[in-house]
Amino acid sequence: MDKIICLVGESGSGKTTLCKELEKEGYNIIKSYTTRKPRYAGEYGHTFVDKDDKVYSKMHDVFLNKSIAYTFYDNEHYWATKEQYENKSVSIYVIDPYGVAQLRESVKDAEIIVIYLRCSRQERYNRMKNRQIFYEGKNRKFAMNEAMSRILHDELKFNSIKCDYAVNADRNIRDILADIRRIIEG
Repeated sequence: MDKIICLVGESGSGKTTLCKELEKEGYNIIKSYTTRKPRYAGEYGHTFVDKDDKVYSKMHDVFLNKSIAYTFYDNEHYWATKEQYENKSVSIYVIDPYGVAQLRESVKDAEIIVIYLRCSRQERYNRMKNRQIFYEGKNRKFAMNEAMSRILHDELKFNSIKCDYAVNADRNIRDILADIRRIIEG
């Protein structure tokens, strides 16, 4: 049976960094389809679909009807499909708490394991304010404001998390990866 390992956590908790490392180890990464524009060139973690594309217009209902998890946020669609995990053994999926609930409802042919990356507010703030994407072409104050804005938004979104495991994400990447590998290997 396939496994879908869901990484759930607030902005700055390390989800994308962990996915990149797990992908290097050969794990399948489910990259959500989205209609939003990339925030920066080469943004990792999504498959970007242009809403103005004729293919998207024709496939919109099919995409959404075939989805295993769907979110509409900030006027943009986000979804994943069965084909992205089916027969791939272990897949890693960065997803929000609402999406996890949908995933558990719609996927019956794979084991779903939810890992919450518990990371302190201060550590998340420090990581985000230092992200180049937040202040590329802008001043440091912009980066700090953007980081705080995400933290405040996430406090509402992540007030209750139903997970199978909680991993301390305040640590270095090697230690967090070791914990996640132990969970995957079960």
